[in-house]
Amino acid sequence: MSIKYFHLVFITVAWLFCLGMAAWCFFMPENQGDLGAMLGGGIMLGGAIALIIYQRSAWRKLKKIYI
Repeated sequence: MSIKYFHLVFITVAWLFCLGMAAWCFFMPENQGDLGAMLGGGIMLGGAIALIIYQRSAWRKLKKIYI
């Protein structure tokens, strides 16, 4: 696996972990109504969205590199 594909896989794993953490913050019964958990979930959701946007732009740039 080349470094560019490893980079894309690593970004995918990162945003999947962010989505998992956001789901945990939002849907765990003991976190319901907890402002800190809701804030953390929102930050993780925003991070996942930012990583997905970054991955799309990185994929466009890395398609042009022939390694």
